[in-house]
Amino acid sequence: APDRRAIVRAEALERRHPIHDWATTGAVVGQDFVYIANAQLRRLSPAGVLSAPVIPGRSTVLRLKGVCAG
Repeated sequence: APDRRAIVRAEALERRHPIHDWATTGAVVGQDFVYIANAQLRRLSPAGVLSAPVIPGRSTVLRLKGVCAG
């Protein structure tokens, strides 16, 4: 909403990228959206403990340029 107190619409910015593995975390940086494509959130137990990765590797950060303009 204009007062920034509510979300009035949602839109998928990118889907089915080969590195996506589940829900993710991101932030608006200027007019870009920067997010962790493979945040590995499934590894986090309810107790806050990380399990070993199924596929070893690093998290990858991606940037979608200009998607947050206007």
